[in-house]
Amino acid sequence: MLFDDEEITGRRFGGSKHKQRKPILNVIARARTQRGTVSHRLAVLILIPIVAVFAVVLLWYGISLAGRMLFSQNDRFVIKHLEIKVDESAVISRSLIKEYTQIHKEMNIFEMNISKIRADFLNNAPSVKSMSITRYLPNTLQIEVIERFPLACIVQRKQRDVAVDGHGCVFAAKDSAGKLPLIKKYEGAVLAPGDRVEGMMLAAVQLLEACENPLLGLKIEEIDVGNREYLVLRTPFEGKTRQVKFNWDGMGLRTAAAKNTLLRKLSRLVVTLQSDQGRRISFIDSTFDDRIYGH
Repeated sequence: MLFDDEEITGRRFGGSKHKQRKPILNVIARARTQRGTVSHRLAVLILIPIVAVFAVVLLWYGISLAGRMLFSQNDRFVIKHLEIKVDESAVISRSLIKEYTQIHKEMNIFEMNISKIRADFLNNAPSVKSMSITRYLPNTLQIEVIERFPLACIVQRKQRDVAVDGHGCVFAAKDSAGKLPLIKKYEGAVLAPGDRVEGMMLAAVQLLEACENPLLGLKIEEIDVGNREYLVLRTPFEGKTRQVKFNWDGMGLRTAAAKNTLLRKLSRLVVTLQSDQGRRISFIDSTFDDRIYGH
């Protein structure tokens, strides 16, 4: 019996060749479609941040350009009036402030970095307590400098004397330093402008600051800080100089309790100096909390 090839193939494999290949082609097509979709998604994910970064850079450039055109490159904001305010008795001069800051007329008000200028100036001028730079639109710039007030002069054996203010900040001594109370017998590291005192030196500063109160009526000429437990004061009273050993709880601490204790002991010392017995003595020991000794 003769069989047709097509009939035999169909009987053995349950179908024609076309029926076998059709599912394979569909799978291949779907796989290619899926790969194309994944590639497209990856391209989109990569492209989005690139476009975003480009947009941000373009926006920043546009804002910067607009800012320069409106402010830092606008002739309307060129400095015509430069005002420098400083105390007449100050050591630092207006010309020196101009030189340090490099600010001058015909500069643009928005061209300078005010915060950096102020920080650099204060770092290089320890005798200055504060500095403000204010813009007054359209063309005025005001600089105000406040110097530190010297509270005492610190005598150093091997180095030049320096001044110190009520915050314990050290700076160069002025010509008027000879009229200030002296802090003597300091044996620590050499003090330079910009340093801050601590320990018994800070205690001496606190005592002198408290004596600035006119209601207390106590003048101090010298303070010895050579002892770690007490200060030695030399105070003139009614034409006679007394030597006073003095301490208080919380020496060198900036707390309300320590300040109140200091003021209370100073007030008691003043009362003692004003008494009949106090007028006759030359040495006073005020290192005890509840009593004062003298001879």
